[in-house]
Amino acid sequence: GIMSHSSVYVNGLKAGSWPYGYSSFAFDITDLVKPGETNVIAVYVNNPGDSSRWYPGAGIYRHVRLVELNPIHIDHWGVAITTPEVTEAHGTLNVKTTIANAASSNPSAVTVRTTVLCPEGTPCGSEESREDLSDNFTFEHSLVVTKPQRWSIETPVQYTVRTEVLVDGEVVDTVDTRFGFRTLRFDPNLGFFINDQPVKMKGVCLHHDLGPLGAALNVTALRRQLQMLKDMGCNAIRTGHTPPAPELPALASEMGILILDELFDEWKYSQQGNGYHILWDEWAEKDLRALIKRDRNHPSVIMW
Repeated sequence: GIMSHSSVYVNGLKAGSWPYGYSSFAFDITDLVKPGETNVIAVYVNNPGDSSRWYPGAGIYRHVRLVELNPIHIDHWGVAITTPEVTEAHGTLNVKTTIANAASSNPSAVTVRTTVLCPEGTPCGSEESREDLSDNFTFEHSLVVTKPQRWSIETPVQYTVRTEVLVDGEVVDTVDTRFGFRTLRFDPNLGFFINDQPVKMKGVCLHHDLGPLGAALNVTALRRQLQMLKDMGCNAIRTGHTPPAPELPALASEMGILILDELFDEWKYSQQGNGYHILWDEWAEKDLRALIKRDRNHPSVIMW
């Protein structure tokens, strides 16, 4: 959420760049930080004109966080949840967890524990496995939940996957990821189905800004905006025409709204002089991967 063509510096040294002003991203600044001293993080932006068909704002306009981690930790957006089979009797889920190991080349005994929490917060399944790691590694767990409460527009019920990383028996990292049990089906003759029930999408194309409040993210205002849309009968949002703030699909999953995640206003060919076409060849796949990895676990997201 830095508009746009941003570069991040730590203590005068460049940590990285990300030009697209709507993408979420993270940089590892471990080697640039001076422990025990005053550290300066500076962000440079170059926001050219003629980059959009609307006013895009400028500068940092979404939440920023500094994350301190154990050298062995869950990778950025490293938990991927799928629900390959969902029925009234049971729901199966597959959880892939990518562990980043920046400790050393010496193998460490790493255990990943995956626990499913029911909507009320009680555990309803768990699995763990152990590997000796000297590099990054992806753990995979499969679990079954009996009689799952299914996510829908009318009943936006969510479960939680709690992922814990243990090194030598000590928990060194924990991430909670919300998800929903639901099936999606598109039929060329009969339309769209959630949980085998036909659904007519009554949607709007919603730009990321909040009208006269501006482009800066305001979660309370965003929730109010979504509630107003629901009150007028809206049940779906196409994110016109860019990746939204991560709070949007999270709120939509909580409130029962479908999200069609849109990435770009233009592709390889120009609509505006400084539009996305100048980034397409080098950045389109990177921006696509960033959005899919960030939003893939939200039950509200039904289309990319």
